[in-house]
Amino acid sequence: MLSTSYARAARTMGLRGLYATDKIGRALVLARSVPVPIVQRWTTRAKVYVDARQAGFVGSLVGALHTRGVSYARLGDAAWGLPASAGTCRGMVTITTHLMSFDAALDEAKTLARMAPKTRWQLRRAQRENVRVDEVRDERGLDAFCRLVVETGARMRARDVAAAIPETFYRAVFDDMVRRGEAILLLARAGELTELRSGEVVLSPAKCRFQRHVMLPTWKRMYPLYLTLVGRRALAAHAE
Repeated sequence: MLSTSYARAARTMGLRGLYATDKIGRALVLARSVPVPIVQRWTTRAKVYVDARQAGFVGSLVGALHTRGVSYARLGDAAWGLPASAGTCRGMVTITTHLMSFDAALDEAKTLARMAPKTRWQLRRAQRENVRVDEVRDERGLDAFCRLVVETGARMRARDVAAAIPETFYRAVFDDMVRRGEAILLLARAGELTELRSGEVVLSPAKCRFQRHVMLPTWKRMYPLYLTLVGRRALAAHAE
């Protein structure tokens, strides 16, 4: 996480990489802000990955970030935790997450036995459906991976679930990290991917705007009632 390759890949998401060190410990600071004078100092936030073992490092680092105008800093995340030995600082709230590790030395039977029943069922279902996991090694595999990234991102935005990582980030990871053996990309698929073309045509921009801005919000509110009425009608028809 502290590699320069990862810092370069993070640029595709608007993050600016900075390194901090006291000659013993080090940290990668990924900062983001609205690039407008005056507003920039009011909107600067940072994600920080720390590799330090001496107490006081975090306090000094946070102090340096404060002088640079950073208003919020997340120290570590669900994949790279904050070393307890690096210390703490005033005002820091501890966030606890749980990272699931996997022992690749275990045989398949022992591995499955340690999993939750639902997870075992999902794996067996994937086996029945001939799902395989391949490592992305070339441009063709990367293109297939990125197509799924784009489709997933569109679904996430439509459902307003979370901000999706852009395709450009994974392409940068592939170019700067995968090729150097610093990371791997895995793609799960059932059989070969077949590209199907479809299309959409806007025949009346005015009507489409009306549907999007007037009808769609109304439909979202009425949809639960619609399902109830349809369900009752179906039950009544079945009873007859």
